[in-house]
Amino acid sequence: MPQFASGDIVSAIKEGFAEVDEKIVKLSNEAGWMNGSTGVIAVLVDTKLYIANVGDSEACLVSEHEGGSKLVAENLTTPHKASDPVEKKRVEELGGHVFFGRVFGALAVSRSFGDSKFKKPKTSQNFVSCDPAIHIVDIKPEHKFLILACDGLWDVMTHDAAADFAKQRIAAGETAEQVAHSLVSEALRKKTEDNVTVVVVLFSQTSSSNNSETSSTTKVSAAMAEGDPSTHTTHEEQKTATTIPTTPVITGETPSDLPAVPADTE
Repeated sequence: MPQFASGDIVSAIKEGFAEVDEKIVKLSNEAGWMNGSTGVIAVLVDTKLYIANVGDSEACLVSEHEGGSKLVAENLTTPHKASDPVEKKRVEELGGHVFFGRVFGALAVSRSFGDSKFKKPKTSQNFVSCDPAIHIVDIKPEHKFLILACDGLWDVMTHDAAADFAKQRIAAGETAEQVAHSLVSEALRKKTEDNVTVVVVLFSQTSSSNNSETSSTTKVSAAMAEGDPSTHTTHEEQKTATTIPTTPVITGETPSDLPAVPADTE
């Protein structure tokens, strides 16, 4: 995608979301299914972390302070609920309706991939949007890990609770894959009523000196796990660890092997 090469990461993400949604809507209209999905992704370029989401999938960046005794869990997403006043206004300004906290009384989320019966060409407007909310943060040494998950996790665990749980597992020597699996199992144990998809990203930063210049690299280890509350089964997928140089700021190359997960919704 040319925007990545030019350094316009935000535009690249927005175009990527639009292209994915266009393909899903086209396929669903051809095949006659009306399913949809929320989604959340993470893109790390040098020291900048870009988080983008549609719907109620969320990302939580966790940092340690005061020698590791204080844990801070920061939500880097904007849940898109039809009941939210801003989202309700957006839908209504397009000529749509929100009642019972749902788009046309049917869909709880106001932004998603798919859900083609609420989008062109089946409707006059895209009442359900695929335009993501995007948050950008600089990754610093105190940032230790990132949790991306759909609402199957967040319905039964707060960000602080998930962060504390993950930290305990990491301290016990678990890998990103094992922590993701543990979070899914914990959500199932807490009787979540929705499917659970979790991605855990572990950060480790190192510095090196070459003559008078100092550079640092961020090593990313990421893994995904999924669970189905109807069967209480899980599976996980180990992602290849990726080392990303943090200088220079933009290399002109398209980032690859970065953790991303579209998550199951409604």
